[in-house]
Amino acid sequence: MHSTEISFTSANDIVLDSLFNFTAMLLSDKIPELSEGGRAVVDQRIAEKAVIMSQHILQHVSGVATPLDIATAYHIFNQTRSKSLVMLNNRLGLGISYERLQRQLTIESEKVKQQVETDGVYTSQRQ
Repeated sequence: MHSTEISFTSANDIVLDSLFNFTAMLLSDKIPELSEGGRAVVDQRIAEKAVIMSQHILQHVSGVATPLDIATAYHIFNQTRSKSLVMLNNRLGLGISYERLQRQLTIESEKVKQQVETDGVYTSQRQ
């Protein structure tokens, strides 16, 4: 499983069915049918867009960082090492703050350090 699949899965889990259904309906040509679980049945392309839109709504309404916000900040920082780009995206509502990103990176580093101390070697948890 790739990190984008993990992010999509965790994002899908935090989005309420009613919000997903609303955004899926906005993106669809016709009103989607509902599954037995109550979630709109749409193709993968629309489902991904609906989850992304739903995360933006959740972040702006509740102020809680979503998997999309975290992944966006990680990606920008990993690709550019630019504090200013991370901060700009955060101001635009498109990612977590630079300070929060640094805390997340510190937590991940501590996990690696603990695993090395315990096991004598670091092995990635991703498959």
